[in-house]
Amino acid sequence: MNGRMGRGLSAIALVITLTGCTAGWVRSDATWETYNNDRFGFAFLYPSDWIAAPPPTNLDGQAFVHPQSSDIQMRGWAGYRVREEDTLPDTNFTTQQGLEGMLTVAIGDRVSTMTLELVRDDIIYTWQAQAPTAEFSDYYRLFDYIARQYRVVQQ
Repeated sequence: MNGRMGRGLSAIALVITLTGCTAGWVRSDATWETYNNDRFGFAFLYPSDWIAAPPPTNLDGQAFVHPQSSDIQMRGWAGYRVREEDTLPDTNFTTQQGLEGMLTVAIGDRVSTMTLELVRDDIIYTWQAQAPTAEFSDYYRLFDYIARQYRVVQQ
């Protein structure tokens, strides 16, 4: 089997595996912290044992790293829409707060990501999580749960 076909079959197997995951999954021993961004008014949960990366100087967001693997991360940030075309044409996801957005999963050769994008008024909100592709299915339900809890705080 050539490398391209093998990668394609691996990606299909991963999608089938991820489809079977339930969105309501949360570790029974999980404890949570909430990151709140005062500049853009958004918040998301993260496991309390994850480590905060140094914040960017513009305070547009924050990244968190898994305590045992720096390859497993999540981050949230926001920015102002610069052009009118900076909108989401379609939505496929709704947070528990009722905000509609676009959730995409990208399966890469080495790293896979889950990205949530929301546009509200003149702000684009983005939350992203990543893990090595070989471990991504282990974290999919956690990432999905956190994306569903993402919220925009009324200012």
